[in-house]
Order: sequence, then C-alpha cells, then structure tokens
Amino acid sequence: MASVPFQGGPGAPHMVVCGDDGLAHRLAAELRGVYGEQVTLVVPPAERAARPPVVGRARAASAALLD
Repeated sequence: MASVPFQGGPGAPHMVVCGDDGLAHRLAAELRGVYGEQVTLVVPPAERAARPPVVGRARAASAALLD
C-alpha cells in the first residue's frame, strides 16, 4: 500500500476529488498547484478498472501530488 503524505491534522480543511479520468486528475493537480489547496484524490482499486488508465500530463501531475 502506498503511503500518503501528511496534509495537516484531522480537522484541516481540504478538497476531495473522486475519479480516475483525465478530468479528476487535472482538477486535483490544478487545485493543488494553482490554488495551493490540500487535495485527496480517491480512485478505484486497479483490479476493478474497466478502462485503461489515463495517460499524459494529468496523470503525471496528479502523481506528483503523492510524492
């Protein structure tokens, strides 16, 4: 299981983005990078994916959220 970076205490305000498509990844990346928001990106487990994963800039940018 991948570790999640610390994003403040339990009461710290943050945004939650759900989805594993380009829009969800881009939204999470923009909220974090442009607006400085704390973001939690919720994606379905890999074994349940019905379509191939999103590739491109949105995926790379959202992956940087977890580094």
